[in-house]
Amino acid sequence: MSLVSSLAFTPSSVFIDVVAPADGDVVVTQQAAPGWSVTVDGMAANPHEISVFRAVHVTRGRHAIKWIYRPRSLIFGAILTLAALVRLLFSTMFVKRGELIGNGITLEQAVEAFEGKYIVAAMSASRGNVTQASKALGVHRNTLHNKLRSQTMLNGFADSIRPMRRRLSANRVTAPKSNGKSTRSR
Repeated sequence: MSLVSSLAFTPSSVFIDVVAPADGDVVVTQQAAPGWSVTVDGMAANPHEISVFRAVHVTRGRHAIKWIYRPRSLIFGAILTLAALVRLLFSTMFVKRGELIGNGITLEQAVEAFEGKYIVAAMSASRGNVTQASKALGVHRNTLHNKLRSQTMLNGFADSIRPMRRRLSANRVTAPKSNGKSTRSR
């Protein structure tokens, strides 16, 4: 009978430290499947099956056993995925020097256009209320104000949705400024 001094499992590996009083098999009670490999004390070993479980033969003494699961299908899938990513990164079919295919605009311009439309939709839904729109967009009110001022794609939309009272206050008539001399007689 072997004494297991430590045992650790991960989804794709098993680590066992064992002290064997005699030559024998160390059995892992997990189902045997293609793709498992084993090392004993850092050297490749030949795994075998005992019933439906995995096993490896060890000699008398202390041993570090490491099972690793690397099925061929996983390796083949990883190679195919890597090849597809390389193809995508170096493909001129998908990316043309900073331009969006068919529209001739840069990524920055596309993001600005989307942002503008998104802000317009939120402002329309909130009937021009910046505070409500900023809550709906998940941004601070000041951030939305800054976006409304800087968005060139909005084309004056910010002015058209502001409440009427603010536009009226901007057109308020004020008294003419004096030239600094008093008109009062002494």
